[in-house]
Amino acid sequence: MRNRRIDAFLEEIGKQFTLHAAALRRVEDCVKGSPEFADLIERTVRNVARESSEPKRQATAAAFVHCILAGKRLSYEDKRRLLESLDSLLDAEVDLLRQINRTHAVVKLAHFLDMQTQLAPVNSAAVAEGVGTVVARIAKLESRGLIGEFGPISGPKIPKNIPPWAWKHMEKSYAVISDGRKLLAAIGS
Repeated sequence: MRNRRIDAFLEEIGKQFTLHAAALRRVEDCVKGSPEFADLIERTVRNVARESSEPKRQATAAAFVHCILAGKRLSYEDKRRLLESLDSLLDAEVDLLRQINRTHAVVKLAHFLDMQTQLAPVNSAAVAEGVGTVVARIAKLESRGLIGEFGPISGPKIPKNIPPWAWKHMEKSYAVISDGRKLLAAIGS
């Protein structure tokens, strides 16, 4: 299984390198004999080998190629942080990052729960579980430095069926910050 994942990853980066052949020639000298390149490819292949999600492996291939094509425009530390951040995220967390980014503004957490909570019965366990899941995903994105919390903004009111423990989270607002934008650009989002 791992070998198939690695083979598919290497095939994908081969396709992307072919698409970006001219740009790759410009950074070829940076890559040749670079211990940083060797380290990035080793780490990335190790991560891809244990990743079961095909979309995540494709995003990792795109991010890896992006890092290589960036040459010296991105430091080795930035490349490594970008690839490690992507590796640490679940598909649903990447999707949430994309959702926040699509708004092109600061987004209130209640915005992501509005539709879900309107359909659920008051104080239902499903609502509590849904709120908890979104709060955990937001916390992870924030801890990776991909989104930041901002001051209060207007937005959806807190639905009555939100459990009391979640009220403090509902008024928080977030936006994608620099590293989050870099990650999304690297995976083509």
